[in-house]
Amino acid sequence: NSENTILSVTNNSENTILSVTDNSENTILSVTDTSENTILTVSDTRENTMLFVTDTNWNTILSVTDTSENTILSVTDTSENTILSVTDNSEKTILSVTDNTENTIMSVTDTSESTILSVTDISENTILSVTDNSEKTILSVTDT
Repeated sequence: NSENTILSVTNNSENTILSVTDNSENTILSVTDTSENTILTVSDTRENTMLFVTDTNWNTILSVTDTSENTILSVTDTSENTILSVTDNSEKTILSVTDNTENTIMSVTDTSESTILSVTDISENTILSVTDNSEKTILSVTDT
């Protein structure tokens, strides 16, 4: 109590740790449901940051988010070996959308410049398009 800290709230009938909280730092360290082998959130509200949301039952990282910068660092589904997006909303930029199961880079887009840098399908060894929408130009369409 000297640290204003709740170390744990546990319901053993459900094998669930509901929360581990340090109120002195305004921080939720974790919310865990072990019956589903799931870590629901790890949050630091002092920085307005959600560090990650993870479902270990599906081996999935749903998001890594820093709301102080309005940035989604990554959305990853490791059960499918897929990186869905890496996004920096402060710059309005999608850095990459990748599907590793198909060995495919779907797009690399910079929306701050209204530009699609590339759309590539590596599984077919094909560059589908390289487009700069700011100039309304198709730079190349290539089938290697």
